Amino acid sequence: MTQDLRVFKKTTSILSLAIVVLLASLIGAFFIRQAYGFLESTTVPTTAGNQSSAAADQALLQQIDTKLDGLASGGSPGEWTCVVREEAQDVDYGLLTAYARCLSNEKVISGGCDKHGGGPSLHASRPLNQGWFCKTWHDVPHGLTAYANCCK
Repeated sequence: MTQDLRVFKKTTSILSLAIVVLLASLIGAFFIRQAYGFLESTTVPTTAGNQSSAAADQALLQQIDTKLDGLASGGSPGEWTCVVREEAQDVDYGLLTAYARCLSNEKVISGGCDKHGGGPSLHASRPLNQGWFCKTWHDVPHGLTAYANCCK
């Protein structure tokens, strides 16, 4: 009876571990798909030779989808080509904005804003069209910089 109980506990432990691994994989795939949905929602018209802008966007989204599928199945993020683009905005007493733009063949993956060590809180920090947008309502003593992580 004791031997049967040990075998049962061992089998239960292995099954529990398998369930945890399966759930972690599903959760990871969910977040990758959420990132893909974000990328798809930030699509902007592009031009690529003789292709229409919709066809060019669709081709780029297909490439991104393929790369995301590769990552979900254990692929290497080294297949991405990414660069951080930035734009600094000087102090402009009142409304201050900065916009970092990705190239037409790149997609905005993430971004952010830097108030250079001071000033009021940001009013906006979000993806916008083909880049990342930052805004604050008041003067920022040392300027405002927008950063966009652009990948293809």
